[in-house]
Formats: sequence, structure tokens, C-alpha cells
Amino acid sequence: MKKIGVLILSLALSSGVFAQTWSELGGLNALSPNSYIRSICSDPAGNIYAAGYFTNGFNAISGDRAVAKWNGSVWSLLTGLSSPAYLNGVFTELSCVSSDASGNIYVGGNFTNSSGNYYVAKWNGSAWSELGGLNSFNPNSSVKCIFCDPLTGYIYAGGYFTNGASPTTGKFYVAKYDGASWSELGGTNGLSANNNINCLCNDAAGNIYAAGYFTNSNGKFFVAKWNGTAWDELGGLNGLAANNEIFSICSDPAGNIYAAGKFSNGIYSSDGYEYVAKWDGTSWTEVGGLNALAANDYIESIISDSKGNIYASGSFFKGGHGIVAIWNDTTWSELGAPGSLAANSSTHSLCKDVAGNIFAAGAFTNSSGLNYVAKYSSGVYGTNLVENNNIPEIFPNPANDQLQIELPYHSNLVSFIRIYNGNGKIVLQQKRFSERETIDISNLVPGVYFLTFGAFRQKFIKR
Repeated sequence: MKKIGVLILSLALSSGVFAQTWSELGGLNALSPNSYIRSICSDPAGNIYAAGYFTNGFNAISGDRAVAKWNGSVWSLLTGLSSPAYLNGVFTELSCVSSDASGNIYVGGNFTNSSGNYYVAKWNGSAWSELGGLNSFNPNSSVKCIFCDPLTGYIYAGGYFTNGASPTTGKFYVAKYDGASWSELGGTNGLSANNNINCLCNDAAGNIYAAGYFTNSNGKFFVAKWNGTAWDELGGLNGLAANNEIFSICSDPAGNIYAAGKFSNGIYSSDGYEYVAKWDGTSWTEVGGLNALAANDYIESIISDSKGNIYASGSFFKGGHGIVAIWNDTTWSELGAPGSLAANSSTHSLCKDVAGNIFAAGAFTNSSGLNYVAKYSSGVYGTNLVENNNIPEIFPNPANDQLQIELPYHSNLVSFIRIYNGNGKIVLQQKRFSERETIDISNLVPGVYFLTFGAFRQKFIKR
């Protein structure tokens, strides 16, 4: 039986870049954690950090929860953090890991200090300490998210803690560390959230944003904005009107704010599709329009890069596998060649490094059944998730030795016709000078191909 290959035929301008593949950071089983990864981040030097449910012990229920560091050559554990896998009758987790502009690393979760109190842990490059000193923060429940503000150097934390005597009393709030002490951002009950805070971000103007499981007076989930003076619902009452929990928020270089999570575009969260929402300073919209992404499950992490591309991951699947989706201001695409990440479970966290590489981690595993951090190199794009009719005409289809391509519009630009394999390697290339080109595909392996022009693609078969 002939070997069937899956290739990508790409027709684009000579300055374009194309879909490539994901790789396991460090190589197969380089990290080998004994359980899932909840959170990842990058520091200014480009090191990558991972934390979650894995430990430094024999298995996930022994030893201490650990933070792993990739320094560009090897993985190592940042030793010295006291975070037992089992504590006070519950299994612990490192819920978040974040870096500041100086390269210090911060971790939050449901671990406690020697007094039995929750705290934010800081790694200064050589040792762990309690941020602010012993019991300086002293939240009454666990920390879910940490944001390090690069503009001010302040550290913000949110989670399941309240300003009451216990987690079941008082209001949930965003805590701020200004380098000297911890305080409630906005003062007592400034935010007055009625449930936990899952995520934090800022914009270039220095505003702070928070979202999670809290709702407004109409029971709608929303993004809260701190403008330096007061907390407000972003977009006004019911501006977003999300019908379920918000897991992740981010801003882009233009100052737009994005939110995603368990909420959908249906009447109820169990209806419709999950989506990424965008606040452009005037109104909330679904990124790409109705069902452009059409996520079929939760979106757990969204980030932006320096070009304004938006990346989304979570529990949603496309083509039978988990993906990282990219919005390039025109279309949603699968980041990388189709199925190149092929996550077999949820992708909990995304981050980018100073070079623009994208990293993903979560509950998915490699061929050895071990969790890992996946890396996608910078400067490449993805393959479309949705069909579009504004594409070149391809004939015959199926094709044997020659393929005709007719462009849908006139163009005087000289461009290239390129054929890529599933690993992003060019296997055929020729210049394109006219609106109709003939390509000799006789040496290609029989199989399924995808013709793309700009952001669009069309499937054809090589016999």
C-alpha cells in the first residue's frame, strides 16, 4: 500500500511565513513531570517556568509541588519551596506562576507558610521567600492568579480569599503589593466581588482588570476595571453580560481587552459556542464575528503578542484534537500545521517569550504518557479553522501529475507557489507570474493537500 502523506500547498507573497509544527520543549521526556501543568510563564531572559500538580516526589501525591525552569538547555527544579502535595486534608496545587520585569518569579496556590497561612512565594534567582515577609499578606484562602505589572513593578493577586474573617464572609478582592506592604486595591470593598477572581491583566495606560466567577447586580459575569481611582464594570452594566465564568483576560498593544472562559454566545452557557470577547473601548464583540472560533468547550487561556495576534487554548477540540487557536485580525486559525500539536487533553496555559515563541502546557501528554511544555517557534502562522469562498480555483481535483491554479483576482505582484509538508518543510517551490499556473506535482507523495492563498485554503487530492 502506498504511503499517504499530508502536505500543505501554500501560495503566498515572497515575504510571507507559513505553518510549522510544535515541539516538546527540551525533547522527549526532558521535563517528565508526574502530573499535569497548570501554569507557565517566561522571564525577560527567555527562561520558561512551569508549575501545577506535579511534585519533586515519586508521584503526584508525594513530595512537594515544584516549579520547573527551562534555561534554554535543560530543565531543573527551583528547590526550597515548601508546598506539600497533601496539606490539611486536601491535595495542593500551584495555581499560577508569573515573572516580573527583573526576572523574579512568583507562585500562588493553596500552600501555606509555617503559620498555616496562605501566601505568595517569590523566587529571586537563588532562594524562595514569602513576598512581604511572614504573614504580611495573610489571605484567608488560596491564591488563584498573580499579575506582575511591568509599568509599576507592583504585584497583584486574586483568588478565593476575601476581606472577611473567613472565605465564607466578606468580599473577594484584588490584593496589591507595592514593594513595601500588601493592601486591598481600591480600599475595603472597593471591588466588592461576590465570588472568586480567576485572572488579572493591565493595559498600556496602567489600568488593572480582573475577572472570574463574580457577577453584577443582574447576575451577569463581567470584567472589572480599576482606573486608579475606582472599580467599574468594563462596558457598563451588562456590557459583556457573560453567561458563565471568565477564566482568562488579556490586552493587546492597541489597548483592546479580551476575555474568555466558560461563557458562550447562546442564551445559556450550555447553548451556542464558547468564544473570545473583545472590548475596543466602545463595545464588546465576539472576535471574528458569530461562531468564527466556534469553540466547543471551555477557553482557559488567552494571550496577545507584540503584533496584536490573539492566542486561545483550553478544553475545546478541532478535528478530534486540542489546538491553540490564533486570531490574526482577519481569521481564526489552528496554530501550526493541522494536527501538529494534537493535544490529547486540555491546554491550561499559554505564554510567549521575548523572541515571540509561543508555549503551551496543560493536561495533554506525549507518546510516553507524560505531560510536557510544547513550543511553537515565532514568525509562523496557522491553518484556517473555517471555510471561505474567496480562494484560488484548483483543477483537476483529484490530480495526477499536474495541477492548475487560477487566482480569483488580478495581481501584478510576483509571488511564489510553495508546497510544504506537515512539518513545515518546503518540498516544492516555483515563482508565480500569471493568474493561471501549472504545477508539476508528479514527484509528490499521493495524499491530501491544502492550497492556501493568503489566509485561505482549499483541499485537493494528489493521486
